[in-house]
Amino acid sequence: MALTCTGRGHRLFKIVAGAVSASGVRRIEALTGEAALDYGRTERALLKDPPPWCAVRREMRKVREQLERAGARWEREIARLKAGSRPVRE
Repeated sequence: MALTCTGRGHRLFKIVAGAVSASGVRRIEALTGEAALDYGRTERALLKDPPPWCAVRREMRKVREQLERAGARWEREIARLKAGSRPVRE
């Protein structure tokens, strides 16, 4: 099905799949509007707390915790630099 751009409608979209069907022809599947927002919320929730059956659940939690610790270190460093104090060894 071909779509015509009318300049109206949704501005938010999320491409969820893509495939090449012939030479020079590419097919994409996308969600728009509220469906795109729901898709993003679901993806974010799964990354934040993967389901128990997820094989990489522990690894994802470990990486998230490492990123959170690194973020906290950077926040402390930024605060230190703003205050003009010397570096502190961790």
